[in-house]
Amino acid sequence: MWFLQDVPCVSRRWTCGHLSRSPLSLLPDPDEGPSCFTTNLTAFSLATSSDLHCVDRYKRMYEEEIVNGKVRVLGKGGFGSVTAGHRKADHAPVAIKKTKKHKLVSKASDYNYISHVINNHIVDLPREVAVLIHLGAGPEAETHNVTPVLLDWFDLEEELILIFQRPAPCMNMVKYLNHKNDTGLCLCDIKNIMIQLVDKALEMQSKNVFHHDIKLDNILIETDGGLRARYIDFGCSDICSHEEMHSSSRGTEGYMPPESFTEGCYSAGPTTVWQLGTVLYVMLHGRLPFENNSELVEKEVRLQQTLSNDCKDFLRQCFKKNPRERATLALLRGHPWLN
Repeated sequence: MWFLQDVPCVSRRWTCGHLSRSPLSLLPDPDEGPSCFTTNLTAFSLATSSDLHCVDRYKRMYEEEIVNGKVRVLGKGGFGSVTAGHRKADHAPVAIKKTKKHKLVSKASDYNYISHVINNHIVDLPREVAVLIHLGAGPEAETHNVTPVLLDWFDLEEELILIFQRPAPCMNMVKYLNHKNDTGLCLCDIKNIMIQLVDKALEMQSKNVFHHDIKLDNILIETDGGLRARYIDFGCSDICSHEEMHSSSRGTEGYMPPESFTEGCYSAGPTTVWQLGTVLYVMLHGRLPFENNSELVEKEVRLQQTLSNDCKDFLRQCFKKNPRERATLALLRGHPWLN
């Protein structure tokens, strides 16, 4: 059982984590030498080791895909990159996310780690790892409805490496919309995607997980056997109630609600609704709803006249300037436009 703890006492930092089906025990890992040990806890194990041992284990277990002499890059941002790879043992496709620690949202190490109590031991886990495990999408999971499963992680001195399941075929929504540029998305597909996104946001809310950064880049679209939409990149996420107020700006400009600028604080529920409205707006209009922050604060959203009245009302409910008047996720799910 995992418990979120805000504890000031000294805790242990776990640098690697990998799947283990063996019973609870404390045994040396013969592959990693005497200076590293693995603690098997319920469904999966955690290992502490030096950078050298973690890098060695990473290279033994995973390999990046090379296309035309170059590593196949799936995505790249200010914090790092995501590349395609596979697990050597069974050639299962994986996504390898590498984040430079000095480029993380906060340079304060206290922010980038969350303390957990595991079998009476306090451990520090990288924020994204802790949130995904709390959500149920950690190494103990076979699959997950909200996001691809985190299979493994390597917490190095200068870099955090996360290994995720990689469904095939898949692409983020930016690439998917560009792929559909000639024909455009039909309304039934847009509704299908939005229903899934709202449902998965409700699931996150039920687990007290706040993504913080919902946008086109952070939505994965899978096309094998029908459209499937899931969230990715939980690097800015939090474990908190949906009413808790946040003052640090961790989302993406163009997707953040007006209260983050006017009041300097925001909460999970209204922010998630605003960000989902922005995603829908871009799918329908091909552009962001507001050109700059002053327009975001002062002007009402402009909608295509060809949209149905239900669709217009859905968007207006998402874009209420006052977060206390904005629709909740539950109200969005019951809105006539989605039903």
